[in-house]
Amino acid sequence: MVILVGVDEAGYGPNFGPLAVAASAWAVPDHEADQFPGPAFEGIFSDRRPSRSESTLWIADSKKLYKPGKGLAMLERAVLPLTALAHGEAAIATSWQHVLELLSPAAIRPMGMLPWYADLSADLPRDADREQLGQQLEELAVELRRRDTGIVSLAARLLTAADFNEGIRKYDNKGELLSRTSLELVRSILDRFPDDPVVVHCDKHGGRNRYADLLQEFFPDYLVEIHGEGRELSCYRWGPPGVRREVRFAVRGESFLPVALASMTAKYLRELAMAAFNSFWQQQVPGLEPTAGYPQDARRFAAAIDEARQQLAIDNDLLWRCR
Repeated sequence: MVILVGVDEAGYGPNFGPLAVAASAWAVPDHEADQFPGPAFEGIFSDRRPSRSESTLWIADSKKLYKPGKGLAMLERAVLPLTALAHGEAAIATSWQHVLELLSPAAIRPMGMLPWYADLSADLPRDADREQLGQQLEELAVELRRRDTGIVSLAARLLTAADFNEGIRKYDNKGELLSRTSLELVRSILDRFPDDPVVVHCDKHGGRNRYADLLQEFFPDYLVEIHGEGRELSCYRWGPPGVRREVRFAVRGESFLPVALASMTAKYLRELAMAAFNSFWQQQVPGLEPTAGYPQDARRFAAAIDEARQQLAIDNDLLWRCR
């Protein structure tokens, strides 16, 4: 078996809301590693929107599945059943806290200390049908077992504005912060599979092409070999024969299913956080229009809530990401 890992983020550019980084890991037979998901998964997974008559699970770049104001159903149809499968759960997660316990337990305490995230008990799913998701979970479990394939990990890191700002103060570069957060997640997965070959696919981080020194810092036991560094792809390998590790940083990485699922998972977690964030501030400022947190609109939102923020004695460092 080969472990295939995909890593992606959501919320790299905004000033409000968390930076979410997620990773999905799949155990697949050796002969399928170079084409996963190959012909054996036709009718099960698709990178295009299925017709209404198809039961195929749509897994693609989150930008294709999620549109503001259109709800979270398309993300939930894949993320929630596959989260359950990855964590050995027999049913779909029932709440935001339940999802965080599975995907990003370390985020619960820092998020719970912020008033806009204080109530993590919000019911899930938000927009998809729970019964249909439960059926999807059962069918996926059967189909993956038939193909000797499994999702063996789905995990995430969520950096609040305070976490993000602390990282910027430390590294003075948000691309560096994204790379380090991603590799911490990768290392946590690789540590679980010390005896298996692993191939990791990441999207490029802020246009960066060279990652060898950073990889060597995170994985010091073997010499990290450079197998190409360029605008389209940077590739690295290390480890003994039989349990080699390979990490690829590529543009348009979301075309690979494990990366696409990571993209969807990160986006889902961020959108849950932004829904809670907007709801809190709309209670403080009647008539306030919600924000997605991106710079131009974030400035409008920041000005609108500033008086309420000061009355609540909320430090702006807890709210506004500095880059």
